[in-house]
Amino acid sequence: MNRKSILAFFIAFIMAVAPHAASYYVSPTGSDDSSGLSVSAAWATIDFGASKGIVGPGDTVNILDGTYSVSNTVDLKTGGTAAAPIVYRGYGGQAVVDAQSGSNPVFTLSKSHIRIEGLELHSSKTYGVYLKKD
Repeated sequence: MNRKSILAFFIAFIMAVAPHAASYYVSPTGSDDSSGLSVSAAWATIDFGASKGIVGPGDTVNILDGTYSVSNTVDLKTGGTAAAPIVYRGYGGQAVVDAQSGSNPVFTLSKSHIRIEGLELHSSKTYGVYLKKD
């Protein structure tokens, strides 16, 4: 094999085995029986992917427009890395997470390198976001 062939093989091999970041979707009308991989197959609960070990470093969870009423904290137990954080973000409108005047935080971050963007948090008697030690 010549150098170009070896280089092309090496690049193809790396691309084939390198993990790719995924985008997942959550909707107030979704189902946790869905794949979460598109708007039409969105999950219903924000922390479903984290609780099942589906969401990983570099992934984005897009939280669609609507109100998410939560009776317990949204517990994000899966962390990212410094180079590849996990991002939970409002997507396509205003995503509101309502704790219904409960005594739990709206979100509990149990791991590092988790980003929360563009969400409106309501009605917790304690914290909007609670950072739990790793």
